[in-house]
Amino acid sequence: MRELCYNKDMKKRLYKNYIDTPIGQMISISDAQFLHRLGFTEHKNLQAKIARLNAIILEHPTPISCQLEEELQEYFARKRKSFKFPLAVQGTEFQQKVWKKVEDIPFGQTRTYKEIAQGLAQSQYCSRGSKCSQPLCNRDSMSSIEKKLRAAGRLCWRTMA
Repeated sequence: MRELCYNKDMKKRLYKNYIDTPIGQMISISDAQFLHRLGFTEHKNLQAKIARLNAIILEHPTPISCQLEEELQEYFARKRKSFKFPLAVQGTEFQQKVWKKVEDIPFGQTRTYKEIAQGLAQSQYCSRGSKCSQPLCNRDSMSSIEKKLRAAGRLCWRTMA
């Protein structure tokens, strides 16, 4: 009979892939099933965010990163309005509810963090007015990419979720 070793401290293997876009070079971190992180290579906290994944990162494309790259190319060619690649949604139960609300935002529309919080009937999360972004999205794997793309006038929450 074969022995199995279960090691709770064993790091998962994830794969990085670089993607050139019209608004800057991006890096995707994925496994065979999900996209775990997507960001711009110029982001000042990128290495810290990657380290928080607690994984061994190897440079190699995956089926997910290839799908992502294709969908981004279609998006920038104005042939796509939504994305289908699977996301590894991480965070608390509340943060996952936020992601679900984000997915429900129609293409071309935006919502403030406060509006999302109010939609979730979580008044304690938006009692600080516009500063409610930290409890909502401080660990979202896509928040920095969304902000830059939205600022470029090209994407909104819906298209990245």
